[in-house]
Amino acid sequence: MSIKFSHQKRYVKLFISILLIYFIVKFFLFDVFLVPSDSMKDSLHAEDYIVVNKINYGIKLKKKVDEYPILDFFFENNDSIKNFDTDYQLIQFKNFERGDIVVFKSVIHKKERLVKRIIGLPNDTILIESSKVFINSNELLENENYCYNYVFKSEKFTKLIKTISNREYKLLNKSKKKEIRKVISKKHTINNWTIDYFGPLVIPKKGTKIKVDSLSLKLYENIINKEKNINEIIGKEYTFKRNYYFLIGDNRHNSIDSRYFGFVPENFIIGKVFLKI
Repeated sequence: MSIKFSHQKRYVKLFISILLIYFIVKFFLFDVFLVPSDSMKDSLHAEDYIVVNKINYGIKLKKKVDEYPILDFFFENNDSIKNFDTDYQLIQFKNFERGDIVVFKSVIHKKERLVKRIIGLPNDTILIESSKVFINSNELLENENYCYNYVFKSEKFTKLIKTISNREYKLLNKSKKKEIRKVISKKHTINNWTIDYFGPLVIPKKGTKIKVDSLSLKLYENIINKEKNINEIIGKEYTFKRNYYFLIGDNRHNSIDSRYFGFVPENFIIGKVFLKI
């Protein structure tokens, strides 16, 4: 009887040890995610499985249990994000870089996880002109995987819209290129900004100060309100509490990203994608 109990105790300890290692790896080192959409086409596609490196970018502890992977399954709450103060950054080993493909928490819904590419870093000035991205007045090089919508003319002269990558466009012959044109969204009345005409806009950096007036509120009201009660600081100077990033999907005309929902705080970035399974 005692021998049987001893075996059971050993199995329980083994199970607990394996479970503990699993949680440590998943919480702090690496994690696996399912790509939710084609917004990163052609670099990643919907339903690709990807492995994300967390440990290179430091160790963070969540302030709420429902923020941890797996544990969040037991909580039904998928409300909108009320504030950005969700983590304790214990240590940071390196910073995220421009061009990194990362997984991050949605700034809209608590349980939503998104995959995009970092385009703008803290304190950068971003400008998009006719779909071309400029950072600090320098045009960014185009990745061959970036995709855009093009208008094609069929034999019946009806217009067809097709998404093609820069790689595919380069392979077209001259006559084919003459038959198509890139779809560029026209400027509209709200800031005259669209997905193809955006900015210029300075990305907030931790410690940067701005005066809270009608212009700054128009640009930064959302993040200021999620760092502090904005009613307490109108007409005063405000110092940003954290670093922010500007993220865009590689499928430029078919991606909901920072052009729509704004900046992403550094603590919302879970890690860098380093492997597609």
